[in-house]
Amino acid sequence: STFPNTARLIPFGDRIWFVEGPIVNFFGFPYPTRMVVVALHEDRSSWIWSPIAIDDDLAEEIESKAGPVKYVVSPVKIHWKFMKQWQERFPEARLYASPGLADRKVAKDLQFYATLTAEPDPAYANEIDQTLFGEGSGLTEVIFFHKPSKTVMFTDSVQRHESTGLYGMLLKLDGMGGDKGSTPGEWRFLLWATGTLQRARETVDHILNDWAPDRMIVAHGKCAESDAVPIIEQCLSWIPRKKSTESVTC
Repeated sequence: STFPNTARLIPFGDRIWFVEGPIVNFFGFPYPTRMVVVALHEDRSSWIWSPIAIDDDLAEEIESKAGPVKYVVSPVKIHWKFMKQWQERFPEARLYASPGLADRKVAKDLQFYATLTAEPDPAYANEIDQTLFGEGSGLTEVIFFHKPSKTVMFTDSVQRHESTGLYGMLLKLDGMGGDKGSTPGEWRFLLWATGTLQRARETVDHILNDWAPDRMIVAHGKCAESDAVPIIEQCLSWIPRKKSTESVTC
């Protein structure tokens, strides 16, 4: 892995920051990574989403700006690589596994506090909500919503990569390049093959209608500081809406 020039907290709203992580190799492709840090108001601690590699400077900055690290979440089971570093540095923090992660061999040395569900831990539920995308498909992502800043966090279900160069062109062919962005083709197929598209649509409608986020952070690609709802609608427009079965009488 290679780091960008700096790894520091970048403000994104009320008590929320993101940190650009290393470029990681994912099946031969260079993948940009991103972590989120939330300062929880109620217990004056920090909540970490999709952790990147940690070092002394980053740890000090997080604790000075957001508070002691108390919660560390893996939003999807392929985002686990740096969890061990965080557990060793912050042994009192609660590590949360995404669905399926605790059963993987790569996670055998991790001590999880709990596996994430559609319901947030009451310890942070007043400030952060969560829901499941892809449940029943074999690959489930936990999507989070930071209430004070009205920010939704997508890990892999929405990707908006730069569409320059050969790599960018390949991603654009898969629908994940440029401002539009989308879901990886293999995951779209998985949802279709497992018959879980309708459940995924219900999740998306919940995000758009109940959360109605203003901002969006994605782990891979371009974030949105405003107008998140129409962007999400466009990115996930490939998921069909349920056809009405109601009859119309005149």
